[in-house]
Amino acid sequence: MARLLILDEDNFFINSVNFFFANEGYSIETSQDGKVGMDLIEKNNFDVIICNTQLRHKSGYEVARAIKQIDSKKNIPIIMVSPANNIVSLNSNDEVLYDAYLQKPINFITLKEKIQELASRKLQASH
Repeated sequence: MARLLILDEDNFFINSVNFFFANEGYSIETSQDGKVGMDLIEKNNFDVIICNTQLRHKSGYEVARAIKQIDSKKNIPIIMVSPANNIVSLNSNDEVLYDAYLQKPINFITLKEKIQELASRKLQASH
């Protein structure tokens, strides 16, 4: 099963996603902090990263930009998530930083399908 990293300030979201995907057999790490998230990314191998646009100490875009600059990590798929009340201005520079975008509230079945799609695409690209 895929190994996920969830970076999100919302503790309820982290706990909900963690509960759902742990029951599906996924291995999960979490953080509410962009700097801590980067440490986890540098020390571990993840199949997919779910990253909120808003994090402590580093925005989701800063985290995604940093990941794309690390050769050994730049192919990890990133699902960018934003709060429901957040008006996201998607510019073309930001779009190259992530592989999918979802706005809260998120349907976990849709999220699971997206994770499976991106994880299998990553696996195919590495062979």
